Amino acid sequence: MFRQLLLFALLLIPIGLQAQRAQLLDSILDLRTMARSDNYSQEEQLVFAKRASELSYKLGVDSTILKSDRILSGNYLFLDKYEDYKSINLKNLDRARQLNDSLTIAYALHQLAWYYDYNSKYDSAYSYYYNAQKIYSAIGEKHEQAGALLNMAIIQESESDFVGGEKNVIEALRLIEPLPKTDNIVDTKWSLNNQLAIIATRLKQYDVAIEYYHKNLELAK
Repeated sequence: MFRQLLLFALLLIPIGLQAQRAQLLDSILDLRTMARSDNYSQEEQLVFAKRASELSYKLGVDSTILKSDRILSGNYLFLDKYEDYKSINLKNLDRARQLNDSLTIAYALHQLAWYYDYNSKYDSAYSYYYNAQKIYSAIGEKHEQAGALLNMAIIQESESDFVGGEKNVIEALRLIEPLPKTDNIVDTKWSLNNQLAIIATRLKQYDVAIEYYHKNLELAK
């Protein structure tokens, strides 16, 4: 009888662990939702995001950790905690590379590019944007690739590389032209036309610049 009770108790242990892990995951999902909810202040959202990250490490599932830390990254950005933003994206990049998760690698590269761009470290920013867009291209993320190309072109224009900047903008427009005309796509197209107008103005090609501004007036309608 004792042996039967012992065997039954041993069988219950994995079931109990599974239940605990399921409960932990539910808590993480709830915290992630609250970390992105406008019902809470940005400071409260950050607390929820940090707790979701802590529980994700406790759960020990890499994909869960990555997703939680990506949300935490956004919370750091909204609160202008740029060094924390950089640090967590470096961690995300390392973990994503270990998992060979191409999309998450590209996202982390793109976010690190933004950090260096914001801090006027344009060589580093350009390098990160370039590597991000290469991965976006390989996995067919055309809108994300277009965004990275646009940011590269802005840096190139600021460095007077007008030919290279124009080439990247035209490539970005080619990528998004076949995509569904969502608000995000139209916004990106507006930004690309605007960048071509800026480049044309820098080259004193004012008629060309006006053409692109007229295109954006049509988009704005």
